[in-house]
Amino acid sequence: MRSTRMTLLAFAAAALLASPAFAQPPGGGRGGMQMRGGGGIGMLLGNASVQEELKLDDKQKEKIKEFTAKQREAQQGLRDLDQEERRAKMQELNKHAESFAKEVLTPEQNKRIQQIVIQTAGLRAFAMENVAKELKLTDEQKEKIKTLSDDLQKDVRELFQGGGDAQE
Repeated sequence: MRSTRMTLLAFAAAALLASPAFAQPPGGGRGGMQMRGGGGIGMLLGNASVQEELKLDDKQKEKIKEFTAKQREAQQGLRDLDQEERRAKMQELNKHAESFAKEVLTPEQNKRIQQIVIQTAGLRAFAMENVAKELKLTDEQKEKIKTLSDDLQKDVRELFQGGGDAQE
């Protein structure tokens, strides 16, 4: 039974880790910090697959290239901040990216990028206010999802820190 659980956990972890992986900016970004943040619109816009999906024109691509370079530069100093400061700065950068997207993208492209953000968020999508509202999640459902998410994060940490052996 434990062997099956660990195998399933490994697959779940791989799926969760793979979903935001395609959102890496050209060049791969710095370390794992950007992936842990889930990406957001700023990183997604820099992804060639997302640009193709959004059917961006050359002018939009150039503006996005400049913007994502500035975003990556702004993220460089985040490692030196404590967790709360880093979270606040990332929220600020994400809000700036959302504003940028509204300026540069058409309404249809904006709608699609919002969908992609949700798709790449994995379980975190259920914690997004707009998603929870649209799904009409109850407080009880939100709490169950949070518990599942916390449990999964704990299990994934244990798995990757050698706390579990998939060979059992």
